[in-house]
Amino acid sequence: ERVMEILKILFNITVDLNRRQVDEEDAAQYRHLAGILRHCLLTAAEGEERTEELQSHAVNLLVNLPLRCLDSLLPARVPPGSAEYLGLNMDALQTLLGFLDTRLDRGQRLPEALNPVLLLLTTSARAHRETRKFLRMRVSVGNAHRR
Repeated sequence: ERVMEILKILFNITVDLNRRQVDEEDAAQYRHLAGILRHCLLTAAEGEERTEELQSHAVNLLVNLPLRCLDSLLPARVPPGSAEYLGLNMDALQTLLGFLDTRLDRGQRLPEALNPVLLLLTTSARAHRETRKFLRMRVSVGNAHRR
């Protein structure tokens, strides 16, 4: 509960961050925050609803961070059982795609339910080649299975 409240506060503090230039020192701090938010994405809370709520707050905050700091979502360390692509750990992207699928499966097609995760995926894909290639591969494979 406290973590979610902290994420809400951080969201409000960072809401205009994308409009400002950040120096290297600030960028390092935001990369660290992105790493913490990655952990929040990958952590299960008590029950599915709470997990989805935690992920939602993490997504909302990630949208506020400078694009160049989102590379922290894809660490080079790939433990056994993790999703790997181009030598990077893709667990966070896997989780984001699962989060999007869950929202779509539940019929939550309202813009406020889908826009944050779609914005995060598309802007991250534009800024990071590895993200773009992984998402393209996953969407292509996903469409092939649905035919």
